[in-house]
Amino acid sequence: MDKKLPERLAAAFAANPWVERVRKVQIRYPAEVYVELDYRSPVCLVELPNGEGFYPVDAYGILLPPDYFMADTERIHLFPLVTGTPSNPMGSYGDAWGNSAVGKAARIAAMLGEDAKIGGVASIRILTEPKGTLSTFRWEVPPPEFQLVAENGRVFHWGTFGFSPENPLLPDLKEEAKLENFRKLIGVHGTLDQFPE
Repeated sequence: MDKKLPERLAAAFAANPWVERVRKVQIRYPAEVYVELDYRSPVCLVELPNGEGFYPVDAYGILLPPDYFMADTERIHLFPLVTGTPSNPMGSYGDAWGNSAVGKAARIAAMLGEDAKIGGVASIRILTEPKGTLSTFRWEVPPPEFQLVAENGRVFHWGTFGFSPENPLLPDLKEEAKLENFRKLIGVHGTLDQFPE
């Protein structure tokens, strides 16, 4: 009978870090609640800067609870590890990591999807310049670059990551071209550890 119940239930579900979006909450007769949710999915594991642990993130760099992985350590090997992380997470579970380089590495992992496993990508390395340069008007920090790394250390240089000018949530056409190039190399050489140097 509480008319605000759907609103309160939606807020409670939205507070869960695994919930990306609450699509619908309906109260049905006689005593039933229907809830429709979109869930976040991990795409990679981000190593802490000190190397002492990692956290899973979704495709947008949203921090997810690690208990899903701690309960079954076999799951750890299903995802690439992001290394070279410039900072610890700034928020809590359900918040963005707080560093754009981590968000971009997560986008690369999401773009790769199954190709990361097929191509033998063990990690995505973030390369950042230690300091920026002072221009006439402001302090400029160069954008981070990324590398895909195989178990044996072989590297596919991804470079910087850019977003579409029309939609800042989507990768630009250069990113799609890099992915296509990586797929072609997989088709020819099998896995990243067999790519030519």
